[in-house]
Amino acid sequence: MTRRIALLPMPLILAAALPPTTGAFLLPDTGQTLCYDASGSTIPCAGTGQDGAYTINPPSYSDNGNGTITDNNTGLMWQKEDDNQLYSWYMATGNYHYSYNPASQNVCGDLVLGGYADWRLPTKKELLGIVDYSVSMPASSINPIYFPTAKADAYWTATGFRGGTTSAWYVQFGGGTVNYNSTGNELYVRCVRGDQGESTLIDNGNGTVADSRTGLVWQQAEPGQKSWSEAFSYCAGLTLGGSADWRVPNVKELESLTNDVAYAPAIDTALFPNALSAAYWASTSTAFDPSTTLYVNFTTGSVSYLDKTSTINLRCVRGGQGGALGTLSVSCGGTGTGTVTGNGLLVGSPVSFSTNTGVSAYFDVGSTVSLHASPAEYSLFSGWEGGFSGTAADYNLTMPASIAVTAVFDFDISHKTLIYGTTSYYSTLLAAYNAAAPGSVIQAWATDFGETLILASSKAVSIKGGFNQEYTAISGRTTLKGTLTIAGGTVILENLQIQ
Repeated sequence: MTRRIALLPMPLILAAALPPTTGAFLLPDTGQTLCYDASGSTIPCAGTGQDGAYTINPPSYSDNGNGTITDNNTGLMWQKEDDNQLYSWYMATGNYHYSYNPASQNVCGDLVLGGYADWRLPTKKELLGIVDYSVSMPASSINPIYFPTAKADAYWTATGFRGGTTSAWYVQFGGGTVNYNSTGNELYVRCVRGDQGESTLIDNGNGTVADSRTGLVWQQAEPGQKSWSEAFSYCAGLTLGGSADWRVPNVKELESLTNDVAYAPAIDTALFPNALSAAYWASTSTAFDPSTTLYVNFTTGSVSYLDKTSTINLRCVRGGQGGALGTLSVSCGGTGTGTVTGNGLLVGSPVSFSTNTGVSAYFDVGSTVSLHASPAEYSLFSGWEGGFSGTAADYNLTMPASIAVTAVFDFDISHKTLIYGTTSYYSTLLAAYNAAAPGSVIQAWATDFGETLILASSKAVSIKGGFNQEYTAISGRTTLKGTLTIAGGTVILENLQIQ
């Protein structure tokens, strides 16, 4: 399930920070390395934009020697060999059912393997992550070296269809399709442990949406229906959000965008308001019949295949080499005023922000964000507080998972007068007089004011001179190097010398 976080100015609220991921998650590549024309004949991959033309986060596993396999991209640990038994979804998940699981059997929850007892049934997206789309039936579309007994058959996931329990999603390891089935039916089970985190979708405000977990950036609008060849040409020619490296997503990338509790369409419609309940192209050809290609049906979120002569919908993507994003929360504090500007990389794209109140912005972890504190007139920059400290106005920050900093600006008291009882500072005596409420006392620092002071209001105020920078009375006078005209009201003057 996704959560919406928009890149918008906001007060400093640390609770709005992105959730941390467990380890460095990378969305695994499909494993496909060949490219095909519409008839299914193999062609050179260069310049096609097809799945086989690029490899991002190639499949990588480690055999732990204890019956478990670690996916080095996601950090998940898998059961190397399943038990070759069929179970209802209720048995696989440990959910009681009076008919399908009256004994409350929990296949994965009861498993003890490799010294671990925290096994569970994988989610739809987790199980799809280990599909190898380069393998053709009748072989199982899962790596036979690390999963030697895997069957080219359907395996349960823990994800209920639309969040319910009467149907649940399965992954078909005979081709890599994804669909839902009645939870009372019996399928195979492969258990997993660990956590790969949730995606947080971020509206970049430039026609693109970023995924904090996968590092992918998505086209927010969509171009309508395209043929197979038109889809690749369109994405290759797209310039959006300041980037021109757009492409047709592979099947794992496209499925990662589905919202598994939404329906018709199975996507976050607040971030993708024009999304359709329809089929969308993936760049991944079907290994057992490369005249067809895989697609994602955004009515339900299923994965299937169709002929390349079809015309369906399209949403382009870019990126994917990143990892989690970090949250930078900036606020301004102190008795003065000023602005903080910054720039860095948001999942590979330049992004800038400016704030004089507060802002949260999202950047690649490990990237550099350049911050600059600019005091307003009659204010001074005093330094940084919070996630780092220092007095230099310029700071190059290496982004962690999250950080909150405050730029402190204080008034330059040597250039101010003060209306007594407030914290309102003014650069001239006249400005202070005009802002003062009747009966106020204006305290002036013992310095020279080069102005002509015409007091035309009918209000009564006091102007007291001879104060230091802390507004403590001292020996000395405030000097007005000009003329003083009192045209109305009552003005009491103390320690004010007129030249």
